[in-house]
Amino acid sequence: MHHATRWLALALFGLSTVVGLWAQPQPGTDTIVFTDGEKLIGHLIAATGPKVVFRSNAAGLVTVEWSKIQELQSGGKFVVIAKGVSIKAPSDAEKLPKGSVAMKDQTVGVTTSPEQPAQNIPVANVAQVMGERKFESGFQGQSFFHGWTGLATLSANIMQATATSRVLNTMAFIEHDDPPSSGWLPVRTKTFVSFNSAYELTNSFGELTKVSRWHTDIERDFYVKPRTFVFLGGLWEHNYTQGLDLTQAYGTGVGYNLVKKESDQLDIRAGIGFMHQAWEDPTLNHNLVGSRFGVSYTHNWQNGISFTEDMGVRPAWNYMNAVFGGGTAALTIPMYRHLKLSVNAMESFVNNPPPYFRKNLFQVSVGATYILH
Repeated sequence: MHHATRWLALALFGLSTVVGLWAQPQPGTDTIVFTDGEKLIGHLIAATGPKVVFRSNAAGLVTVEWSKIQELQSGGKFVVIAKGVSIKAPSDAEKLPKGSVAMKDQTVGVTTSPEQPAQNIPVANVAQVMGERKFESGFQGQSFFHGWTGLATLSANIMQATATSRVLNTMAFIEHDDPPSSGWLPVRTKTFVSFNSAYELTNSFGELTKVSRWHTDIERDFYVKPRTFVFLGGLWEHNYTQGLDLTQAYGTGVGYNLVKKESDQLDIRAGIGFMHQAWEDPTLNHNLVGSRFGVSYTHNWQNGISFTEDMGVRPAWNYMNAVFGGGTAALTIPMYRHLKLSVNAMESFVNNPPPYFRKNLFQVSVGATYILH
């Protein structure tokens, strides 16, 4: 019994030592002291504008505003970018303060080495704080097959009664920026790929009715200035409900970012292109040359809800009756992690459809969206 008690005491002592060491701040950990006196221990991740991202040992990932922080200490290696500083090449990065970061009295101090005094920047003038490795990786570029972001949506409906109906809607949008969009390094190229489709099969008293449509759009933007870009693009569409077998369109032009904020982005485009319309009735086929105009808008709310809209029109020069246009709009609402609820609307307009076909098609669908990172 005496030996058992001794071993139990040793075990409890060892356990208490391990817990004590785990509970104490380890070398290299960062700390945040809030204005109300609360303290977090963990690691500073980054800061963009007024928001600081901190990974707490107890609370996980935390986002807080600079104004609510009384003091911050970090031993990691960071780069601080002040507002109004433009970085286009690795040589520009040599002018930026790099080192450990500390904030007190709403002033960020960057210490390069113990022998040199800290470089102080008021919080109001700080645009970004990021890890030195992430900063340097921005100049290395990335493979075309990596770094894609976007979303994919699926919705379905099955009705079984006197009449039966099967409906399937899909949508996907992916984007690739080079270098990755970060807000501090100008993007040189952007690539967009979008796809949406609608398929419905209805059986009413033995009579089958089919609705089939799919649309694919690809665009590559080359930025010649921070807000001005030249683009190349292609479009393919099949629309059974308007008698359209396949439209192929290819074009080029110039675009401009009218609005470029963290929460809002508005782009406009204008150019020229070639289009081939192949109808179910081959006698109506056309080869067209004309203009193309487009506008796209994105708005992101702080609670994670986002709205996107993309519209365009393509009038022909050599056949004035041929005008092709349309647009999509989507509202996404967070549900759980990468999953979102989405409400999607789509409209397609063809000014010269075959006889007995309507010029426009409008569709609204609700489904689940998966966010790609």
